[in-house]
Amino acid sequence: MNKNSNLKIDIINDISEEFVPSKKNIKEWLERSMEFINHDIDIRRKSFEVSYKIIGSDCMRDLNNKFRKKDTATNVLSFPSGYEDMMHLEEINQHHLGDVIVCAEFVGSEAKNLNREKIFHWCHISVHGFLHLFGYDHIIEKHTKKMQLMETQICKSLDFADPYK
Repeated sequence: MNKNSNLKIDIINDISEEFVPSKKNIKEWLERSMEFINHDIDIRRKSFEVSYKIIGSDCMRDLNNKFRKKDTATNVLSFPSGYEDMMHLEEINQHHLGDVIVCAEFVGSEAKNLNREKIFHWCHISVHGFLHLFGYDHIIEKHTKKMQLMETQICKSLDFADPYK
């Protein structure tokens, strides 16, 4: 964890046969995302933790079916914990943001279909999933634009291209 970071990241990799980024990469991406979020909403005085899990297609399909009623795998699912309900409680030092769950096979296949480097696509999907934990979404066009702008700024700050071009 970056010494200036207010984010603790627990990374669990259940996959061995697919390309996955290093824990160092994942931490860098999420910590950079946190820096951008800190400028968007005032959370600098708080400390946070997040769980980041890498799984296979079958497990992702089961989760997507259970929680979204879609019987197919997807690239990322985010499960926010509702941290904002506890933000006013000063006695809570560490707020659990929630879980980001990424499907390695899906991200790899998607990167290939988009003709994108896997590491770049992993970064984008990780940032995307992490932003969902803070309430960013892409249901309403106005919110979609805000989320995509944030994703683009974060990816560019990490020396990647605009993920939407």
